[in-house]
Order: sequence, then C-alpha cells, then structure tokens
Amino acid sequence: MRAAAKNHRYVVPFSDPADTESLLVELERTGGQVSPATRVRLAAKAFRRTALYDAAVHAWLERVADPETPRLADLVAFARSGEGLRYGENPHQRADVLVEVAPPGVPLTPWPLVRLKGDALSYNNYLDLERALALVSEFDAPAAVVVKHATPCGAASADDLPQALQQALGTDPVARYGSAVAVNRPLTLAGVDALKGTFVDLLVGPSFPAEVRERLARRPKLKLVQGMAPSRATPRWEARTATGRLLLQEADRRELVSSELKLVTRRAASEEELRSFPFAWKVVRHARSNAVALVRGQATVGIGSGQTSRVGAVRVALEVAGDRARGSVLASDAYFPFADGLEEAGRAGVRVILQPGGSIRDTEVVAAADRLDLAMYFCGWRVF
Repeated sequence: MRAAAKNHRYVVPFSDPADTESLLVELERTGGQVSPATRVRLAAKAFRRTALYDAAVHAWLERVADPETPRLADLVAFARSGEGLRYGENPHQRADVLVEVAPPGVPLTPWPLVRLKGDALSYNNYLDLERALALVSEFDAPAAVVVKHATPCGAASADDLPQALQQALGTDPVARYGSAVAVNRPLTLAGVDALKGTFVDLLVGPSFPAEVRERLARRPKLKLVQGMAPSRATPRWEARTATGRLLLQEADRRELVSSELKLVTRRAASEEELRSFPFAWKVVRHARSNAVALVRGQATVGIGSGQTSRVGAVRVALEVAGDRARGSVLASDAYFPFADGLEEAGRAGVRVILQPGGSIRDTEVVAAADRLDLAMYFCGWRVF
C-alpha cells in the first residue's frame, strides 16, 4: 500500500472501503480513468493508514525492548474530521478540528457525537461539550449540567430529569443565558418544558425522541447534539498543546471514598450533609481552579471558578448563592492557604467544608472552623 501511494501518479492506492462508491462512480463516468486529484486524495489516506501501522509496530517494539518503563502514550496521529470550524475562539481566528487517530490500545478515541439540528459546532461549542459531558456522565441518577465558557455554572442530580434541569438552571439565572446544557437521560417533553424561558445555545444528551425534536425545532438558534462521554470506568487521556508541544495526561477518574475522609473539627456533619460530598466533589473537579462549589442536597446553589485566589472563588460562589448559601456544603478543589475564605463562608451560613487539606496553615484554618462551629473534612487530594 505504501508503494502504491508513493507511485500514485500511475497507481490508484485504494485503502478505505468508504471510498468504494465514489470511486466506482468516477470510473463509470470517465470510462475507467481516475483523476490526478482523486489519486492524490487516496494516496494521503493510504499514507495515514500505513503511518498508523508503523506507529503500532513502534509501540509494540518499544514495550518489548523496555517493558519496565511505563509509557503514558506512544505515537499518536491526527486527521481532519471533515466537520470543520467556522472560526476559532474569536471570529478573527482561523481554526480546524482534528480527531486523534491512535494505535490500537491507546484510549484517545473521539467521542461519538451527532449534530441533529442547528449550525455547525464552533470552537467554543466543543470546549463546552467536553466539560458538560464529562461532568454529567459522572452521575448514575438523572442529572443535568449547565456550562458557560467551558466551566460549570449549575449542576443537579434528582429522581427525574425535569427536576434536575430546573435545579441546575436555577443555580445561576444570569450565567445560564446562552449556555450549553447536558443531560444524561433521553429528554422528554417535560424536560423541554423545564427549559422554558432560558436561551440555550447548545443542548446535548443521549437521545431526543421525535416529539422532542419537533418541539425543539421552535428554537431556531439551538444546536442539538446527540452523544455521551465514555463511561468513567473507561480509561482515557486528555490532550492539550503548550509551547508547541502536545501534553497528555490520564483523565482524573479517582473517586471520593468516605472511609478516607478525615474529620478535623469538633463538629461533625450530619448524614444528609455527608451524602452531598460525592456530588459536590464531582462538580468542583470540573470547575476551573481556583474553584469552590456550594451544594444543598444534590444540587449546586453557587459555583466560584477560575479565580486567582481561594477567597475570591468563595466570594463569587457566595454572591451567586445569596441566601441559599445558608446551610450549604462547600467543596474546594484545593486546600485553603489562609482562613479568610473559610471565615467568609462561615459568616454566610455555610455549615460544612470539604477540602484536601495540606496547607502549612492547616492548624489556623481548623481553629477558625471550630470558632465558627463548622464541620470540616480533609480528603487528602486535590482536583485542579
């Protein structure tokens, strides 16, 4: 195949069954001739296929030659997805979308997404999709997530999806305008009713029955996407670029384990408050650091994220929550370096703190929590 691709001026390197129909049509139309443009296109496909084969051989040989060295990734190739992007993060920036075409065994498979309605997805839409689907897929019960500028601004899990949607959208009525909304159950007409009065730019979920699509057709600017993130049990990697380098890391799949939590204050949380811990930790994991999430039950009442200080994140979350902060559980994605953020939360009525611990001022922070009659638990690991 590689030899045929090299000699594509005289040979047709046919490597993809998906090209069968178009190739037969061209042969019939031209009386058995294949145009130079088609041969070049097919040669590019053939070289991509042989490159992946070479990458798989390379990966196998390296593991055989040095089995003791753990490798996060071997060679990874990229190919255009065919979807295209209208522009980048801003309209004046050119952009494209590539899919990771990895050797067998490398968990970088693109998530299956089908656009059912609306304009082509933008650069920002993909960022919102990633964050919204990654978070909503964490929940077993019906759940909804609201994302704006690739950070959650509302999340809820409930007995039924319409209730989860109402609670998630109710977290921040200002930030939800023009947001991306993800659900983890097929959307029903009752779920569509829960969206009433909210301008949603992008809606994604596992399926949308015909009657739901008919109702959503009344929203001309809505982008409707069918798809879900891989199961949390499926190992996968995340990729981003920096300084011209491709950075890869394992997706964070660690779970909060109640037996590993350490109570560090005199007061303990109630059983109901403790049940909020896994939900709160999942939400703050997907917010941008510095981040805190204020939770009541299985729903957010305020999220502060992307702040340059821990106390700043607390202030943003408290401002969003207002009176709903009273009696809430606060989860912080990293330790409190000072007691200031904790003190502001306590004065606003927050009752329980979940944080990693590990600050050189932990003793001062714990003393402040006791002074404010807060319950505080250390989990021992952060989720930037």
